[in-house]
Amino acid sequence: MSRSNKKSILLLIAFTLICVIITAIAITVTNNALSKQSEQEPEPPKETVNSKEPITVEPDGLGLKSLEERYAVQPLNIIYKEEYPEGSIDGEPPVQIQYMQIDGLKNIDVQNKINSELKTVALSQYEKGELKSKKLEYVHIYSNLYADFANVLSVEIIKYAYGAEADYQPYESHKWIGLNYDLSTGEQISFSDLFTNDANIKSIISQSAYMTFAEEFLGYYPYDSEDDDFNFWEWNGDMNDVDYSGMEDRVLKVMQGFDKNTSYPFCFDERNIYVNINGEEITINMRDFYNQIAIYNRYLTEENLFNTESPNDMYVFVQADNWGVPYRRVEKIGDNLFVDLGVLSSLGDDATAALDIESYKKEMEEQVALAKEYLDSHKDKAIVLAFKKYLGEYLSGQDFIVSEENFILTATMSKEYFDETFFPFVLDWEQNHGEVSLDDANLATFLYDRKKDDKNIKMVIDFPEGYY
Repeated sequence: MSRSNKKSILLLIAFTLICVIITAIAITVTNNALSKQSEQEPEPPKETVNSKEPITVEPDGLGLKSLEERYAVQPLNIIYKEEYPEGSIDGEPPVQIQYMQIDGLKNIDVQNKINSELKTVALSQYEKGELKSKKLEYVHIYSNLYADFANVLSVEIIKYAYGAEADYQPYESHKWIGLNYDLSTGEQISFSDLFTNDANIKSIISQSAYMTFAEEFLGYYPYDSEDDDFNFWEWNGDMNDVDYSGMEDRVLKVMQGFDKNTSYPFCFDERNIYVNINGEEITINMRDFYNQIAIYNRYLTEENLFNTESPNDMYVFVQADNWGVPYRRVEKIGDNLFVDLGVLSSLGDDATAALDIESYKKEMEEQVALAKEYLDSHKDKAIVLAFKKYLGEYLSGQDFIVSEENFILTATMSKEYFDETFFPFVLDWEQNHGEVSLDDANLATFLYDRKKDDKNIKMVIDFPEGYY
């Protein structure tokens, strides 16, 4: 077994163990928190005078019906601009404000309204004279695009302010604002708009808070634990050995003050909702509550809102990609072909922007066409095709030469096995931890590790020589 193969298996085992531990902590904290809450807030009497019948909310039909539903990324042009309100000191601006502008909407009035707000809100995060009054060295304000699909836009504006002491540690860490728009009107989206009208938002927040804090706990506990007798890495999973009371307090703080009608700071991407409730930042994995998530469908219109047609590429409900992935296509084509195609580049932003991505797409589409051709004459078969093209560079003499490596795996099986077993397995991987990055294995290598001994599958593998 190769070193990279062993590494993938070890990472998989570690990931599985962490998932089990997170679930155990979340369940335990849930039970304890609910028990503590019930002690502090007694149940109301089951019968009361002038009691009313519970209000029944009819489903609006906007929730996702299946995890196989797809969405398209919008043909918007995203432009970043910068301003320096305090000028420059020794050649470096002490205050740097970056704001985002969009281009590509048919309705210029809506586009101008959104652009005006994106600029105004970003610039308003800095108060003139703040450097001196708060004894700051630098103030950096950034705008980040989170969501650009299904006629919606989500942008984060985040501020970092650095003091002149303590190694320039930010005195305000991660102070952020979310701006979320309906692109058909230019109006901002409320937090409740993300969900169906019959969604149990309080339950979603509760479960997500447990999982968010459990993951943070596992991330920090091995290093921050004050218990010298406790060895996290030799822990047997017994929750009685762990002091997680701080997590319980944080969960209670969130739930006791939560009101679904309150305007909390939030933004969202294709995968998660990020919301700050009573000072706690919570991540809601939309996959866990997909039938209560309306943001993919609520603002869809028959009219095309953009100057150009939306791309034909449709994406299943998967994680956003990491840096260095200029192209990714994840799609179920018809009822018996699933593809995961990706171009990965470590060449740097400028060199990556100059790549001929269309030529790489064409190369990948040739593989897709071969799969389709085979399936046209084998209706009882199905194929999972994974194709990752890695672009790097190596030094030859005095010059850097761009190198290309293809990682291709084709898994062929019966359509029945694909429908009942393999496709649910692949979709689960994609939607839980299927991001492509320069450091992590993609679907091809993951499938090889997990399914190479599966007698139901015939695999054809084309990896670079020496990779395995």
